[in-house]
Amino acid sequence: MFNASDSICRTSKERTDQSVTISFVLLSAYKGPLPSHFDTQTSNTHLLLLVESGKGSICIGEQEYRLFPGRCFLKPPGMTIQTVADEGEVVTVSELEFNGYKVTSVREVENVHVVQEPFCLPVSGELNESELGQAIRNLCERHENQIDRERFSSHCQLLSLVERIWEANERWRGNENLKAVEHTIRLMEQDYFKPLSREMLSKEAGMSPSHYSTVFRKVTGKSPMEYLAEIRIEKAKDKLLTSNARIRDIALGVGYASEFYFSNKFKKMTGISPREFISQNLGKKLLVSHTEAFSMTQTVPSRVIGLFVEDHLKVFWDQAFGPIRFWRISTTLSGIIFA
Repeated sequence: MFNASDSICRTSKERTDQSVTISFVLLSAYKGPLPSHFDTQTSNTHLLLLVESGKGSICIGEQEYRLFPGRCFLKPPGMTIQTVADEGEVVTVSELEFNGYKVTSVREVENVHVVQEPFCLPVSGELNESELGQAIRNLCERHENQIDRERFSSHCQLLSLVERIWEANERWRGNENLKAVEHTIRLMEQDYFKPLSREMLSKEAGMSPSHYSTVFRKVTGKSPMEYLAEIRIEKAKDKLLTSNARIRDIALGVGYASEFYFSNKFKKMTGISPREFISQNLGKKLLVSHTEAFSMTQTVPSRVIGLFVEDHLKVFWDQAFGPIRFWRISTTLSGIIFA
């Protein structure tokens, strides 16, 4: 049945458009010396600072940096800043103050609604993009010009400068995040038997637990705990084949306090239980257990006759010792027979 209100609603939605724009506006520019001691201040604007000469220190938030000529720093809105010149030094800077905005435009039929809210560039502290200095100096000089075209040109330059800073920061953070994840992976491989947790690993990486999980999955395709479980199960496989320890002791040895939980995790990840894994890989286990004995013999046997149990299990060792001739033995376990 045709419904007029539904039709009007669909038409209205079809004619609704929304766009979001991020923009930045230059507020002021300064070029000159800083006070020898610049008291802690907080502002709701971005402050981009290039050190032209002199040495000292700067605190942005709780992080302290050294001031040297050529270094650039960015203070985001709402964060404190404090500078102190070294004794006998005069620190001169080129400084830009600007605001960021997130502008949302919604058009419905013939009406347009514009919502503007503050936007904070996700960058803080010392910048790792080289060759920013000249762009900052140019903007400081252009800002003094009141011609409209020059103002527009300055605006475009500011947007280009912010884009470079933003992009360089993401590349740098990506490299730092990769190093942090690699560090925690090495920690997992070394201390897999310890009671590691996501919170402990994220602390080692210098990230919040949620951010660490996001970065870790982006790098490895798995969550931290999934990755740790894979390491532990692989270590357990080696121990199941190379030792005669009880499954409970192996579980403890790879970081699981419960044999039941370990067995469930093992089966979930491999499709079989630890005991089934031993049964299916009995030949490998025997080969490992007899390796030392074989190495002590003067002559390596040219052939090995199969090792069987009542269900006629056949173990193929031809890759190690050449062609095999198989016998069927009806006893429970006869042993290894060399021809």
